[in-house]
Parts: sequence; structure tokens; C-alpha cells
Amino acid sequence: MRESKFDPAKFLSGKFESLEAAKKSALEFSKSGESFTSSRWFQRQETFWKDSLVGESPRPSTLPKVIEKSHAEMIIEVGGGSGWIWNLIGSEIRRNLTYVNLELAETCDYFENLTHFEPAMRFISTLDDLELKANYRLMLYSNSTMQYLDNDGVAEIFRTLNSCTEVLLDELIFTDFSSYWTLQEYYGSKIPYFVRNRSDFLGNMAAFGFESQAQNYSQRINSANEGIHRPYFTENLHFLKTH
Repeated sequence: MRESKFDPAKFLSGKFESLEAAKKSALEFSKSGESFTSSRWFQRQETFWKDSLVGESPRPSTLPKVIEKSHAEMIIEVGGGSGWIWNLIGSEIRRNLTYVNLELAETCDYFENLTHFEPAMRFISTLDDLELKANYRLMLYSNSTMQYLDNDGVAEIFRTLNSCTEVLLDELIFTDFSSYWTLQEYYGSKIPYFVRNRSDFLGNMAAFGFESQAQNYSQRINSANEGIHRPYFTENLHFLKTH
């Protein structure tokens, strides 16, 4: 697995009170069009897919370890790009397991062709396209993508996926201060990026019935001295539904 070299200070800038303000500023600074449908982004995701085919994880992920002990029958990944994570877990799981990648419509069209429509792998552009069995054991997974949704967006996902019993979030960015929008630098584009208060997020998850698990999977990444409050940090979090 490649070592994480995440350093927010190198590609996050500005502080905005709303998504609308962040979007307005992004338009003023961006030099290119939609970042997540650009040829550069597709090329990057193709590389991720090829790396995963030979067992190399292009991004740090705790999913291969967590899924070994999980009873999930379906994994829904929010923003999984090419769906490369399936190559790391699909061959190791000795039970029926379906992987669903929730992505932009353009990404779905592009990578469905690349992956040759593997039977246990699906691409959807909206949760309305998802057909769930009543008692399906469902895990929600995200790897460094939930920061593109504010708290209302996350809440909508959990309202829709009310049968979800397990949540795994890799490299979620947090602050110890008030939540805010900032801008991510991406090859000349500026992308609105949400930095959320950690305590508030854990409170929201508890309201949805989820409890954070022990730190065997969950850890702060690039943390400084524990007594110092940093503007932002990343963390892996694993939740199970308790009620």
C-alpha cells in the first residue's frame, strides 16, 4: 500500500461560510472546466484501476481489512471513481458480495466499459437507481470523498439508505473548530471542499444510530501533538449501527 502524503496546507485555500460563496470564488479562479469529468481525472482513475488489478492500492484504504470481519452483503461507495477498490476486495471475499459505486453519470458510462460490467459490480449515478432487498446488510464506504458533501448531503444519504448498518469512512477531513467551506486546488481548477467539525459529525452519526468503533481501524492521519488543536486533520472512522 502506498504511504499517504496528505497535506491539506498544500492544496486547500480560503474560508467560506456557504457552498454558494465557495462556488462563486471557485469560478473566478478556475482555469478549466468540470474537474471530475476531465480527461486528466479519467486518466488518473484508469491508472488507479490498473494498479489495483495487480494488488496495489492507489490510495490508502482500510476497507480490505474491515470487510474481512464484516457481515455486509453490499458495499455502496460514495464517489469510488473507477471502482478500483473492488479489485482489492472482490477476490478475497468468500461469500456473496455486491459492490455499488455511486458516481457522476459521465464516470459511470466511462468506467462501466472499462470494467466490462463485472456481475458483482454496479455503477449508479443516483440512489434512486438502487434496488435494495428489505433485510440487506449494507455498508456505506467513502474514501476521501465525503468532503464534497455538507452535513445536509450526508444526512440525505442516510435517510435514503435507512437499512445501512455499517459505515467506513477513509481520510475524512475534520477541524476542531467550526465547519467551513474552502477550495481545493486540482490542476488549475478550484473545487469547493467541506471541512467539518469532528464533534458535530460524531453527534450527527449518533443521531442516525451509529456508534464509532475502537481505534483499530480509526486513526488520525498526520496528527500533530495531541494537545494542539489543528485547523484540519484527516481521520479514518468505522461505525456500526446500534439502534
